Amino acid sequence: MTADALDATSALPLPRRLPRARPGTVVGILAVVAAAVVPVLLGDFASFVGSRIAVTAIIGLSVTVVTGYTGQLSLMPYTFVGIGTFTAAHAVSSWGWPFWFAALLAAVATLPLSVLVGLVSVRLRGFYLAIATLTFASAVGATLFTWDALTGGQRGLTVARPALGPVPVASDRAYYLLTLATVLLIVWMVLGLQRSRIGRSMNAVRENETAAQALGVNVRKTKLAAFVISGMIAGVGGVFHAMLLQHVTRTSFQTPFVETLGVTLVILVVVGGMRSAWGPFVGAAIIYVQLEVFRTALLLQYVLAALSAAAFIFILLKVPGGLVDIVRHEAAAVRAAPLRNGIRVTVVLLVQVAVFVAIWRWSS
Repeated sequence: MTADALDATSALPLPRRLPRARPGTVVGILAVVAAAVVPVLLGDFASFVGSRIAVTAIIGLSVTVVTGYTGQLSLMPYTFVGIGTFTAAHAVSSWGWPFWFAALLAAVATLPLSVLVGLVSVRLRGFYLAIATLTFASAVGATLFTWDALTGGQRGLTVARPALGPVPVASDRAYYLLTLATVLLIVWMVLGLQRSRIGRSMNAVRENETAAQALGVNVRKTKLAAFVISGMIAGVGGVFHAMLLQHVTRTSFQTPFVETLGVTLVILVVVGGMRSAWGPFVGAAIIYVQLEVFRTALLLQYVLAALSAAAFIFILLKVPGGLVDIVRHEAAAVRAAPLRNGIRVTVVLLVQVAVFVAIWRWSS
């Protein structure tokens, strides 16, 4: 480079200040940091609860893809979780596979069933599809999950938590950090899916299948892709579910538990926000924190169940976007009037925290 070019480069004006970070980005980073630090500081039990929330969020993301993005009501996510659970249990404990290879095998093992359900979904819609998926879940529970060679019979299978190279993650705190990192990675992938070409096709199919087909969208392939992706995510969730509990049995994946868990998961995702990748995480956090706070108060558990049912109906009717949309609305209100709305939101949050702490101390 010549001297004249260097002089010209040095004469370029420098920016007066660095670009400011978006408020939503800052809040998101702070929320992730808090989610990583707070359970670890509170101890092993809080880390175990955090791991349950993260694992449920992974499984819930499978519902987000197939129901939230594509509009196909599937009530059999825990069937795919069971396939991933027992596949990983054998791969890690019996065959000695590394953790990530076991997770990949668990995701691939869900493909035959997810392809079959995806092909059936082409001809069924709405509640007819929901009933069909419940039938599939019951049939698989009565056939595949009664195979003792797969499930270990009534005794079940023991699964050791993984070691990532020289770093063991056997403790609840280390395993929580691993599950949190994994769910954040899958959230990032699901957000990327939403912005991709196949994601836009899913949204078109959800809004109007006939119009989407008229615009050139291959409805058959789109539904099939949604079920395949959903099944693989649930299979990975099954891997983390198995290693969280460290001992798994087939009971949870058979009638009537597999149907109940499937319906409960859909409700959780709807409350959190069905069309948002963050919805399962928010819904799981709300439900599990409440369950742990009210664990020893039986009457409050019944009240919580009634309130959850009322909240589910209210969100379906008034806030289809779930709690995620409420958070976005409140964030926009704070940005519009920081002082007034900021004080209002802060007071509401402090009151809610105080109520939770009071109930927890009273029930314990």
